[in-house]
Amino acid sequence: MERILEGNSRGLDIDNFESVPMRNPQLEDLRLEAMRIGRPPEEWGQLGEEEKDQLREIIRRLRAVGIPEDLFSDRGNEPPQKRDLF
Repeated sequence: MERILEGNSRGLDIDNFESVPMRNPQLEDLRLEAMRIGRPPEEWGQLGEEEKDQLREIIRRLRAVGIPEDLFSDRGNEPPQKRDLF
């Protein structure tokens, strides 16, 4: 999410963020909250500072929750990669 906000996304970062739900309900709620801010993720670079600050706060809250073993619902037993969340 942070890479998307900073304009440094790569590969399927945006597609995964938009379409892959997280198993952890708390993380999924934060992902959906971020999706409701202003513009779609591919346009986050065009957000105003207030909206960017809202996303930064969500990123802070995501980090506070931590990265569980079953981060994404379609990953099965594959261990999550920190880059997948941030």
